[in-house]
Amino acid sequence: LVDEERSSAQTRAREAQVRQAALAARAEKMERLRRTFTEMAASRDNPQSRGYGLEDLIGDLCDVHEIAYRPPYRTASEQIDGSLQFGGFDYLLETRWRVSYPELADLSAFKAKVDRKLESTRGLFFSIAGYRTEVVMDFMRGGGSNVVAGCAERLDPGEIRREIRRVERGIDLGDDFPAAGAEGGHERFHRVAP
Repeated sequence: LVDEERSSAQTRAREAQVRQAALAARAEKMERLRRTFTEMAASRDNPQSRGYGLEDLIGDLCDVHEIAYRPPYRTASEQIDGSLQFGGFDYLLETRWRVSYPELADLSAFKAKVDRKLESTRGLFFSIAGYRTEVVMDFMRGGGSNVVAGCAERLDPGEIRREIRRVERGIDLGDDFPAAGAEGGHERFHRVAP
């Protein structure tokens, strides 16, 4: 009995060490990704290069957090900035690293891209610049209920997961979006919904 208890205790100790090592490795990877993002933000590279870097960074974040991710790809007629699977849904990604805010046409074009996919497809639109409130409000009136809009200044997979879960529960986040980006210090992800 004593040998059995000792063996069980040793097994639990080894499992705890493995868990601790995995947590430390994840923390180190996240710190490396934060440094990469900070370097990208400070760089003078053209916005398109930073946008491609943002696509890579999102893929790395998904990898660290064990979220199924498909890197950017082209179809015969369109560019997809990547996609991820979460909660039984596919999420197309749109990543923007531009100085200016996305316009209504940008959000509408992305929604049209999402709508051409299976009904269970949703969209995540990341914008480093944030969003102009009036553009978001106009988009909401147009029925963007399958698109989550987020400022990518805080690429936090935990926050992304929380917001996706809120969308899945059908919580209307439209009122959660009073201002965005430089206009209002927007730091959350929000479903753009009617």
